[in-house]
Amino acid sequence: MSEKIVLLTTLPDLFEADLLRGKLKSEGIECFIPDEHAISTNPLYTTALGNIRVEVKENDLNKA
Repeated sequence: MSEKIVLLTTLPDLFEADLLRGKLKSEGIECFIPDEHAISTNPLYTTALGNIRVEVKENDLNKA
């Protein structure tokens, strides 16, 4: 059975999302930035997509 992926936070730019992903990864928490490729192609998509979503597995939400 697959684990549910939930929203941890939204951030205004990809740089901050990458910093958070690095911190989470160093703590052993798998992190997902679902719109990363669209935003890296065109940063103006950030506003259209409602900022950058950072997601984690539901079991890791409290730890994150």
